[in-house]
Amino acid sequence: MKPPYQLFDPLPDEQYAALKADIARHGVLVPVELDEHGATLDGHHRVRACAELGIADYPTVIRPGMDEQAKVEHVITLNLKRRHLGPVAWADAFRRLAEVRGVDLDGGHNRHTARAATVAALAEEVGVKPRTARHRLQVAGELSSHPDLAAKVNTGDMEVKRARRVVLERAAHARREQAPTPEPTATGGIRIEHGDFRSLDVAGADVIITDPPYLKECADLWRDLGKLAATALKPGGLLIAYSGHTTFPEAFDGLREHLEYVWLGSLNMPGPSTWIRKYRLYSWSKPILIFANGTWRPDMQRTYCDTFTSPKAEKALHDWQQQLDPFLKLVETFSEAGQLIVDPFLGSGTTAVACRQLGRRFIGCDIDSQAVATARMRLAGDAS
Repeated sequence: MKPPYQLFDPLPDEQYAALKADIARHGVLVPVELDEHGATLDGHHRVRACAELGIADYPTVIRPGMDEQAKVEHVITLNLKRRHLGPVAWADAFRRLAEVRGVDLDGGHNRHTARAATVAALAEEVGVKPRTARHRLQVAGELSSHPDLAAKVNTGDMEVKRARRVVLERAAHARREQAPTPEPTATGGIRIEHGDFRSLDVAGADVIITDPPYLKECADLWRDLGKLAATALKPGGLLIAYSGHTTFPEAFDGLREHLEYVWLGSLNMPGPSTWIRKYRLYSWSKPILIFANGTWRPDMQRTYCDTFTSPKAEKALHDWQQQLDPFLKLVETFSEAGQLIVDPFLGSGTTAVACRQLGRRFIGCDIDSQAVATARMRLAGDAS
C-alpha cells in the first residue's frame, strides 16, 4: 500500500539503484522528514533503501504541528525544489501545489493578469523563473493526451521540440479522410490527387522529390516509397527525399530494398537549432537521401550540388510545410524543363509550386484531404 505522503511516482530503477549504492557507501546524507506521528513526509526512497540494506539508524527531522493540507504542500514544495523532475512531471507537481493552495491556473482571459502573478509567485517560491514555469505548464498541456511522449520528455529521451512535432504529425494523421474529398486537379501539366501514395497510378517519372513523415511508427512508409519509385521512375530516374536524423536508418534500409543508393545530401537550416540530448549536440541540418531506379547516369553537360539551404521555417499553410527555395534548387538541379516530377507526400504543395515556376510537369498526392485542398488553393494563387 502506498504511504499517504508519497505523492510522486517511484524513482526509475536506475536512479533508485544509484541512490541505494550511494547510501551503502556514505549513509543517508539528507535527513528523512517525519511528522509527529512518525509518518514519512519526505525520504520514502531513502527509508526503503535503508530497510533493504539493513540500516536501522539514519538521520531524521520531525515536522510537527502541520495539518493535512500543510503536509501535502510541504511534500510537493520539497520535491519541486530538489527532485530532478522532467518538465511534464514538474508541471504536474506545480499544478498540484496550486490546487492545494486553491489557486486556479486555468482562469479566463479576464483573470490573465492575476494568473500570471500567481504563477510568478509560486515559481519564485520553488526556485524557478516564471517564464520557465509557464513554459513547462504549456508543454504539459500540449502533451496531456500523449502520455508516451510526456514520459520520453520527462526522461530526456525526447526533446520538447521533437515531441511537439510528433503531436502535430499525429493530429494530421487524425484529420485524414475526415474532410470532403477534393476533386482531382489536372491543369497546366500539374496533377494533384487525394489518396494513399501506394495507390498512385504513375509511370515514366523523371524524378521523385518528397518529404515523408519522420515518425518512427511510419518506418514502413520508406519501404513502400522505394517500391513505388521502382515502378514510377524511368530507368535511372532519381528519388530525392528529406529525412529526419533519428529515422535515417529506417529510411536508408527501406529505400535500399528497391533502389540503388547514389548520394547523401544535406539541407542546412539557419535559425533555431534542434538539441539532440542523447548525443549532446545541436543540429542545424537534415539529410537528403538520393537513390536511383537502377543506375543513375548524370548528364555530363551539367553540374550538381549536394547541399541546400532553407532560409527560415515556414508553417503557415501546413504543419510540415517546407521552404520553397530549396525545392526550387532541387528541381532545377536534378531535372530539365518539361520533365515529370512526382511527390507522393504532397503536403501544402511546395514541390508542385516549384515545378510550375520552373516549367516541369508534376503529379502529386496526399492522404490528407485538407492538405490537398490547401495545395490546390496555393497553386491557384501561384497561377494568378
